[in-house]
Amino acid sequence: MLRDVLGRGNLNVFAGGDKHPFLSAVDPDTGLTGNEMFRAVHDYFGHGTRGATFRPGGEELAYASHHQMLSPLARIGLLAETRGQNSVVNYTPLNADLIGEMNTIQAQLANGIGDPATLKAKLRALGKEFRYASQEPVVLPPEYLDPATQGGVPDYVRPLIKPDPATMLPPTRGVHFGRTSGIEVLDPTHYGGGHRGAEYSLVKGRSPNRTHLYLDPENVVTKPEEALVSRRFNTHKYEGELSDLYPSGDDPAGLVALANAYGPAKNSRGPLIEFENLVRDYGYSGYAGKVGGLPAAVSFVPVPVRQLTPPTPKTEKQLRLEQWQRERGLRP
Repeated sequence: MLRDVLGRGNLNVFAGGDKHPFLSAVDPDTGLTGNEMFRAVHDYFGHGTRGATFRPGGEELAYASHHQMLSPLARIGLLAETRGQNSVVNYTPLNADLIGEMNTIQAQLANGIGDPATLKAKLRALGKEFRYASQEPVVLPPEYLDPATQGGVPDYVRPLIKPDPATMLPPTRGVHFGRTSGIEVLDPTHYGGGHRGAEYSLVKGRSPNRTHLYLDPENVVTKPEEALVSRRFNTHKYEGELSDLYPSGDDPAGLVALANAYGPAKNSRGPLIEFENLVRDYGYSGYAGKVGGLPAAVSFVPVPVRQLTPPTPKTEKQLRLEQWQRERGLRP
């Protein structure tokens, strides 16, 4: 495209595709729709002036370049038509399996494994199978307008995101073991307060705060996995109901596949961290998996619980602290 544009003064632009709700009228002077004219302008000034590719990173660069030409109101439309569509195509489960296959082939090419011509032909074939975003006239959160944004879901948007009920586990009983007596709600912000192991140092600050529980609908879990049995503080047992969990083993929404496609390869925890953030961003309360061979769950939201073991009497120091907190309105 760059050779054609810069060397010959010619730009070929894709015509057709889904009908755009607002930009489908045909201009009598050019015979092009508004959407096709927009595409031509974007390809020239977004991609052509910067040499930006049509891959994910190149699309981001093209958005940043085109963004400089427009008024604040026009940028809202540009955001949806470029960065928004790029996000759907490349950063949702829509093409996650294809991206995973392409990553494998790219790694084979980089390591000299297999016939290069055959591998490149496979890449081209996979590229033709890509699915693209439907034409949606949507206004995205203003935080995404800044070309330098780091992404993520704004806190005020999270309550609006509702996962497909068919992709969630039905409500089930969870069991938690901890060193503290008298807990009424398992608070994820206290993550690491019980058993702070290797996982804590790897994911704290990179993944959502969490609480770990065993899935125990049949009431058969009597103690934690062997790695924690010898720790004296794991003596208090609690139960609570878990809901809106994502089943990571079945992966019905393709979040595991997407995390594997984009998790940083140089960090073995990369795909896990990517997956946990995706679970939260897609509106699930947590996810289900296995720990020590037992069905388990990670909850990113507070879980009301009932203590099953006899409560430990509070010390005089604890009682004085609670009284001090009540006097200052810090405790009901």
